Amino acid sequence: GDSPEALRIRSLKLLRNADAESFRGIASGLLKSDEPALRSAAAELLAAKWPQEVVDYIISAVSTSRDNAERQNAVSLLLLVKNDPKAKKYLTDLLAASLEKPDLPILIELLDVADALKMKAGRTLRAKLDKTAPHRASLEGGDAAAGQKVFTGHLAAQCLACHRIGPEGSNVGPELTRIGAKDRGYILESIVDPGAKLAPGFGMMTATLKDGTALAGALKEETADSITLALPDGTSRKVSLSEITSRTTPVSTMPPMGAILTPREIRDVVEYLSTLK
Repeated sequence: GDSPEALRIRSLKLLRNADAESFRGIASGLLKSDEPALRSAAAELLAAKWPQEVVDYIISAVSTSRDNAERQNAVSLLLLVKNDPKAKKYLTDLLAASLEKPDLPILIELLDVADALKMKAGRTLRAKLDKTAPHRASLEGGDAAAGQKVFTGHLAAQCLACHRIGPEGSNVGPELTRIGAKDRGYILESIVDPGAKLAPGFGMMTATLKDGTALAGALKEETADSITLALPDGTSRKVSLSEITSRTTPVSTMPPMGAILTPREIRDVVEYLSTLK
């Protein structure tokens, strides 16, 4: 069944619909709960009708919470308290600070709020990131459980059609069972720019031999004097470089996922893959 927090959050929603005033008192008290999920839910429900009650909570959650989901939710709530002078100043300060040094776990939410409010500082920050590190906002702060769902079930991304994690998936692409041993930067780059660093054995290439034979397959190994290709029929063929008249550079068959997944989904997948050790 549901966790105790989930049940309390559901009762809170029912109470809001049934008795607004007692809801307001209880929800305000829950902003001081020990459970980040409860604090978040109470703030979100309160902000819809009494935005002024959550301003101090938002500022304190973003500045001091150790829970990424709570911080992200609090940044998103800045949109609902946009007319409060204190909240406005805080948002401006957050954007200015992220221009100096991006606060990665909340960057996607921060840019979304700034976009929605058409803030010039948001455009400046986005332009700077696009120039230096376009997908950097997806590096930290994801939800591993959500990332696992994307990895195993996203219809367009189809990760398991090519990759294996433990007993699940396929061997078309590199196995990812212990990919978490690599750093997040490597994992993120492999998702958004799969061709940048090809895992050995997974670059597809063609080679034309002196006798006119054309071979196509995955480059399994390359030495000073030969290459070994994994051919589509499952066999391997070692070819000496002296036999080859021309060859193509190995390329990845994986599409860049930035075109298929949202920045949030990529952030979740990075988080999930980084737990696989």
